[in-house]
Amino acid sequence: MDGVSVKRATARLSTTVILDRHGCIRACGQQIAALAGMPVQTLSGQPIKSILPALPFQPDTPGYNVAFAVFLANTRQRKVCEMRKGAHAPVMVDVFLTMLETEPDYLFRLDIRKHADLSVSSPDAVAPAQQQHIFQRCA
Repeated sequence: MDGVSVKRATARLSTTVILDRHGCIRACGQQIAALAGMPVQTLSGQPIKSILPALPFQPDTPGYNVAFAVFLANTRQRKVCEMRKGAHAPVMVDVFLTMLETEPDYLFRLDIRKHADLSVSSPDAVAPAQQQHIFQRCA
């Protein structure tokens, strides 16, 4: 792998969160931690709902979490939602979920990017009607 490829891979990982089947953050990129206004060490082990409350992952429903993740990954679409930003106002982001592995345990990858083009503070106002139910079920 050349130097340019390594830099691109490193940059890509800095906008990524790795989740387990309980919806807990196992790894977090530096840019995501900065966007959330928290150190990487603070985010590690926390439920994803601590920064993305609209995602319906719950620590005590791993089966539902896996089913939701498989569904969302298969849509191959980015989803718009609010990210909590410490004590500051939330920021709009879009997320893209992919499956990393299923053995020995499920791991999911969330690629997150700031959605700078949005000035609306509610994801319901920007999400198409057929997608709104995904984020409203357990939020």
